[in-house]
Amino acid sequence: MRSILALTLLVTAFGAAPAQAGSGGTTLPIEQAPYIAWLGGRCTGTLISPTRILTAAHCLDGQDIADARVLVGIDGSTVKSGARKLAVPVRGYSVHPKYKLSFPFAHKSPQNAIAVNDVGLILLAKPVTTIAPVRLAGSGDGALEAAGGAASILGYGITGLETPGVPTPLHQETLTLISSGDCGMSYPNAISATMLCTADHVHQAAPFTMACPGDSGGPVIAQTSGGPVQLGVTSWGAEVKEVGCGQAPLPDVAMRVSSFAAFINQSKPVIAPHAAGHGHIHIVGLGRVGHTVTCKAPKFTGAPLKLSYEWSVGTSSGGSRVIPGAHGAKLKITDKIYKSAGPPAGRYAFCSASARNAGGSVDTDLAAVRLKK
Repeated sequence: MRSILALTLLVTAFGAAPAQAGSGGTTLPIEQAPYIAWLGGRCTGTLISPTRILTAAHCLDGQDIADARVLVGIDGSTVKSGARKLAVPVRGYSVHPKYKLSFPFAHKSPQNAIAVNDVGLILLAKPVTTIAPVRLAGSGDGALEAAGGAASILGYGITGLETPGVPTPLHQETLTLISSGDCGMSYPNAISATMLCTADHVHQAAPFTMACPGDSGGPVIAQTSGGPVQLGVTSWGAEVKEVGCGQAPLPDVAMRVSSFAAFINQSKPVIAPHAAGHGHIHIVGLGRVGHTVTCKAPKFTGAPLKLSYEWSVGTSSGGSRVIPGAHGAKLKITDKIYKSAGPPAGRYAFCSASARNAGGSVDTDLAAVRLKK
């Protein structure tokens, strides 16, 4: 079950990159964990209050929620049609203000990133009142987090047994909690006190049980006499070392929810920017050498934000390169920029915009203008 850093809320694509779906494990009927949220099969979440879904920040950051929806208490893999009618509308999302990615082990793809403070909230526009939220571990639940205890990872991640084009049903993997020290032996200088690690202590050869693509943002659960308690949010694992899901006995790393109570329970989360209406980014002006063009971003709503731009050049046949230092809305087309775009036929300049505030960021698509002498 692994998916780490990627998410599609129903039909709206979201970007991601840390965890995966489950190698090993068993199918879990949604009736046994109705608090699980299906986020399009690319990430997983949990209902933690009538109006909040807890998931991984990497599942949300950089994405727009304009048409996003989530399914709660419904296994998305079983929905053949009418998913929009069953979905809960989204008001916005918020990621931890100190969320970040880094690449201490490999850097061949976004999936190689480890994540820090990898927690995010999906804020629902309509409360879910028919499903009991899962209880989150708090400061008094240290015994549940102790090394050697049993915990399960729940999620919609891949298992390697799927039929192409067929969504993965909800799965559960039972693992063992391990200490930060033991986890750090597999991931040197990458484990902090805000992280929680699990490992497969049963199998001696591949395939090992672990989270896989699609499990990102899903819960690490401890079963108690009082019901399930969420200990962690699935974040990253073996993929940071270029190891396939289930192929090596490497731990899964989750964010320890008891360490993020202040963020998770804040009364007024900062809502990340999202595009207002249906405006699209576009370029105004003539892309001729000596002229200046202007990148026009769509309007964004949310908390006060900072808008930045990136310009690149390339050809109609594909491939582009960033123009160093070009971060403003305006770009003067010089002969050097024109020539750097590539072969004479089909030279273009491209712009994109990024809106950011304390709640997260959203990136636009590319706009293009044809370059001419």
